[in-house]
Amino acid sequence: MCVWMDQAADLRDLLGVYQLWAHGMFPKGDFASTIARVENVCRTRRMEVGRSLPLNTKPNSHHKAIPL
Repeated sequence: MCVWMDQAADLRDLLGVYQLWAHGMFPKGDFASTIARVENVCRTRRMEVGRSLPLNTKPNSHHKAIPL
């Protein structure tokens, strides 16, 4: 089997996992609209701050929570 066929199979498997994940969050929505919603949320200030903190850091007085 060619390398590109392996890559296509890997991509197909990965997209299948993402589709299951999206269906778990929004069972009545379609895949494209769920991805669009996730992309919008990831652009919010709250998410930017959360992504900028190290994973082992807990919010404290130095990292003020941003209200919803």
